[in-house]
Parts: sequence; C-alpha cells; structure tokens
Amino acid sequence: MKVSFYGRLLMGSVVLAGLTAATAFGVTIVPLNQSFELGNQGSGCPVNWTCSGSPSPGFTSYMPTSAQYNPATDGIGRVVPDGKSVASSPTPVEGSGGLFQGGLGTYAANTTYTLTFYVGTPLTEPDGVTPTGPVQTLIFYFMDGAGAVQEKAVNLTIPAAGKWLSETVSFTPSTDNANAIGQNIGIMFFDVSGGNDLKVNLDFVVPEPSSLLLGGLGIVGLGLLGRRRRTAK
Repeated sequence: MKVSFYGRLLMGSVVLAGLTAATAFGVTIVPLNQSFELGNQGSGCPVNWTCSGSPSPGFTSYMPTSAQYNPATDGIGRVVPDGKSVASSPTPVEGSGGLFQGGLGTYAANTTYTLTFYVGTPLTEPDGVTPTGPVQTLIFYFMDGAGAVQEKAVNLTIPAAGKWLSETVSFTPSTDNANAIGQNIGIMFFDVSGGNDLKVNLDFVVPEPSSLLLGGLGIVGLGLLGRRRRTAK
C-alpha cells in the first residue's frame, strides 16, 4: 500500500504522541544541592539538607581526591561522579547518619517518581585513615515532607572500596503505598549499622532526557527526508 507524504507525517506524529504520553507519568526527583557543591552548614550538615546520627551531624560533605577514588579503577573514570564534592557518612569512621530533604513536590496517583544517584566506598578517610569493618547497610526512603512517614524502603548495594556504583530507585504511590498520594515528597538515606564500618559517599545525578522522545522526532524526520528525495527526482 502506497502512503502519501502527509500520511507518513501523520503516522510519525501519532508515534511521537504515543512516546510522549508513555513518558508523561514519570517524574525525576531533583534534590536541592544535589551534587553537594554548596558546602556544609555551620553544623557540618550539607547545605539544603537535614542530617541526623551519632556523632552529630552524621552526614557531611567533602572533596575526594585520588586517595579516595582512583579515576583509572573507580568505575566511572573520574574521582567524583558530578562536580567536586560528595556527601559522606558516618562523619568519623565510627558512627551512623541520616540525610534527609523534603518539600520536593506532592505525590500524585499513577505517577512513578525516580531518583538516580551514585554510591561510593572510599579507599581512605579524608584524614588518611583506612576504614575497616563490615559494609554498612544504607537504606533509601521516599518520605513525606515532614519526614514522619516511611513510604518505601530500599536496601542499596554498597560497592567495593575505591568504587562508585550507579543506582536508580523508583516509587509509585498507587502501587507501592497509596497513602502517599497527596503527601509532600521527601527522600532520606540512612546508615543503620554504626560501629567501625566502611564509610559511604553519595552523589546525585539527573539522568539525560528520554531517548524515546528523540526517537519519535527521528521518525517524523525520516518522513520529511523521504518526501524531499522524491521531490528532487
């Protein structure tokens, strides 16, 4: 069946509309000071974040060097995933910590909320001490803006010393916890193990725009290109 130029353009537009609709109900959560480039508050907690833990503040931020991550072997080819700084817990080798941020919007039904970030285990502490002990458990929470309701908890994979590992977690209120619909969006990381454990670093990354939309535009472009070729003959 021969399809006219306008028919092909319409088909491409329909495909594009479908791809756009398919991604319309996904939301990427973007925390404030996500790459920890704004430094620490007077308490030592990263700017725009709320910290907890023992000893206080539980979480802080610092600028790693090749002493913590070797770009040739750290899994990402650079010392820090994004910018120059990362979050770190516990503050000394011993201890525990929580890192929380709320007020990031409101949960809606039939929407998937996604957060992408890196977890890293440094080879040494900033002061040169080598951490020893079992790998701690880091738990991610989607919470309400007051930090009072746990919506979903996810145990994260902690990489080997000197490595960074990319993680993506998602939360859909309609299926994961319907009570979250209408509540404020919040996120929290918590090191629950305490003791003489390996330190964990965090750095957030916002993913690139979906390639699906670009693919739809490409389909429309192919239709225009085909029309242009026939006109030239």
